[in-house]
Amino acid sequence: MSNAYLYRTQAGMIFHNEIKLKRKVEKEPTEKRKPKANPTRESVINENNNIATRRLAVLLDTNFCEGDSYITLTYRNPSPTQKEAKRHLRNFMKAMRREYAKQGKPFAWVSVTSHGGHRVHHHMIMKSIDTETIAKYWTHGLLSISPLTGDDYTPIARYFINHTRDYYDRETDLNTRRYNCSRNLERPLTDREHYQHQPGKEIKPKRDCYIIPESLEVRVNPVTGAEHITYREKRFNEEARRKRRKRKNTITVKPQRFYTVPPGEQLSIPLQYQLE
Repeated sequence: MSNAYLYRTQAGMIFHNEIKLKRKVEKEPTEKRKPKANPTRESVINENNNIATRRLAVLLDTNFCEGDSYITLTYRNPSPTQKEAKRHLRNFMKAMRREYAKQGKPFAWVSVTSHGGHRVHHHMIMKSIDTETIAKYWTHGLLSISPLTGDDYTPIARYFINHTRDYYDRETDLNTRRYNCSRNLERPLTDREHYQHQPGKEIKPKRDCYIIPESLEVRVNPVTGAEHITYREKRFNEEARRKRRKRKNTITVKPQRFYTVPPGEQLSIPLQYQLE
C-alpha cells in the first residue's frame, strides 16, 4: 500500500515533481483524534509563497524559451501611486498587443508589480520582439531588456514572488495572486500516481533526464502536518543524450523529522535579471 502521492508536471524541458506524504495521526487506540493545530500566519504565508513560486515556474518553463524578453519598467520622480502604476502598465500592454498583432505574433506575457518598501516598478516576461518596439511605448522612466537564457526559470519565478512579499504579505489577503498573465498561456496537466516512500530511499530520475541537485526541498505543510518533497528534473537535449555516459544521478532523502532548505534553494538570480 502506498504512503504518498507523486505529482509530476512537464513544463518544457523541466519536470516539476512533488511527493506528498499522507498524514499520519499518532494516538492511542482509545484516544480520540486531536483537532488540527492552527498554523501561524507566517507559516501560511511561506507555504503560499512556495506554491505561488512553483505555479509561476511551471507557466514560465512551459510558455517561454531562450531568447524571449525579460523586461523591467521603472519610473522617474515622482513615484506614481498604485492606481497610476496600474493604469500605466495597462496602457503599455494595450499598445504592445497591437504591435504583436501587426507582426502576426501571439502576445504572451507574465507580469508582477513591486511597490512595497521601495520604488514602484514592473517586471515582465514576454515573447521575443525587437527592442525599439518595446522602448517606443514606455515613456515613464527607464527600460531594461535582457534575453532569457537556459530553460529552467524557477529562479526567476522565485525572484518575482519574493520581490512582492513586502506588500502582499502585509497589505492583502493571503489568497491574493502575486502575478498577472495572459489568457493564451498553455497550462500543462499534472499527473498523479501512487508512490511508496521510505526514509533514505533514493529518488531516481526519469529516463533521459537528470535531477537538478539544488532543486531538492523537503518541508512540512503547516495546515495538514504532512511532509512534502519537491524536486525538478531536466531532460537531456539531443547532443547531451548522445555524449552522456552511464552515471548515478539520485538524491537520497535523509530520514529525519525536521529539514532545512538546501543552500541551493536560496534566491539566486543571474546578473542580467537583477534590478539596478
